[in-house]
Amino acid sequence: MKRLKQKAVPHCVVCHTPYEGFADVPDFEVDPEGFFQVVDFDRNHRLNQGEVIAALKALVDVDYKKIEQDADTLWDLWDKNLDGTISFQEMMRPKTGLLHYVRSRYPVEKAAPQVAPPPVLSDKTKKAFFDYWDEDKSGTLSVDEICRAVIKTYLKDDLSTAELVRTTMEALWPMFDHDGSGALDEDEFCKAGGLADTLMANFQG
Repeated sequence: MKRLKQKAVPHCVVCHTPYEGFADVPDFEVDPEGFFQVVDFDRNHRLNQGEVIAALKALVDVDYKKIEQDADTLWDLWDKNLDGTISFQEMMRPKTGLLHYVRSRYPVEKAAPQVAPPPVLSDKTKKAFFDYWDEDKSGTLSVDEICRAVIKTYLKDDLSTAELVRTTMEALWPMFDHDGSGALDEDEFCKAGGLADTLMANFQG
């Protein structure tokens, strides 16, 4: 008689506790009461420290390692009546309530967003180049923005040339700033014989 193989019991990847099923966790901001009920694993309408730590590890976008280190110290702050558990009302208190406090004090450090490299200036990318270096989105390029564009695009961030670049740009500026506004609009930069053509002629020849 063949022995029946026992079905493997799944275990939580965080706490290694066996489980038989799973439930969707409501968004705390949209349905905090539903969130509390799902996290209340033993259904006693209170959250103990183990439930809190397990929930924060798995569900909330916070640095859980720091929370684990500080949990004993912070528990009295969250557990106002000092009964060893946290009620729904204690969880929802403003500023020092459990989740409000945790989210404000223990944010996860996220990688800085990747910034797209500047487009190579060419006849076809004049507008894209203009838009990229219009850092304040004013619809114009200032002397400062043009100097940064030149240094970063053509001089490989060699700041030793910054003063020379600025002096040169200030001397040439009246040739391109036809309306005397102190800044170049898209037409002044992109037009034939404009600053874009001058940059290409001098740096891409």
